[in-house]
Amino acid sequence: MEQPGCRISTHREPDDLSGGMRPFSKMALLLFTLSAVCLCVVLSFWQWQRAAAADQRYMSQQRYSQVVQQQLPVDPQLFQRVKIDGLVKNHYFLDNRTSDHKAGRELLLEVMVNSSDIPYDRVLVNIGWQPRSEGLNPQFPLPKMLTIEGITQIPGTGFQLQDPLLDPSWPKLMQHVDLSLLASKQHQRYYPALIYSVTPISGWVLSRVKIENKFQMHIGYSVQWALLGLVFIILFVRTRKADKNES
Repeated sequence: MEQPGCRISTHREPDDLSGGMRPFSKMALLLFTLSAVCLCVVLSFWQWQRAAAADQRYMSQQRYSQVVQQQLPVDPQLFQRVKIDGLVKNHYFLDNRTSDHKAGRELLLEVMVNSSDIPYDRVLVNIGWQPRSEGLNPQFPLPKMLTIEGITQIPGTGFQLQDPLLDPSWPKLMQHVDLSLLASKQHQRYYPALIYSVTPISGWVLSRVKIENKFQMHIGYSVQWALLGLVFIILFVRTRKADKNES
């Protein structure tokens, strides 16, 4: 039986009498929003700068590809147009290359350049594409001497399923060009760029060298980051309005 004056109340006072967000929660939300917006602004500006740099680089590469260098530059840059003349000493194939959606390989000639102005023994020249059905045999007779104009490309790191040194078909058949590894194998000093011929040789299909302008891509990223910052601002404003309405 309940004793008079000894009733135990189970009623609890609300933690926040205002009915809205606690001051600490409001401050945390504000700081989070400011941090997120500042980060988005910084990243948007960074992508904008990259876009400007990409456009400038594209214009420079366009100029490089149109002015013929009569001698190979000692320190080659991307997409320089060069003229070379030399004796063909060897040839290799680049596997898994396509032309008009057809599988094939590209043919690389190892050329001993007639020049004493560069500290290299050999230059690799990409003279074109041939169908995979030709195997590891050149589709047409190889020239003994090569005189061409071409565009420089700096070989990058490629994906390989196994160590090239464990592949019995390497270096005759390559997945990608590794000049340092090839130099250690052949005991030659190779020019640090591939030359993609723009001069037709026999019936080989010339490999395309495309100069890409990534200006639009970086502008797109810049706009995306700016819009994300705007989303954070909108969410903050809507959250504050909802909190005031509840109050």
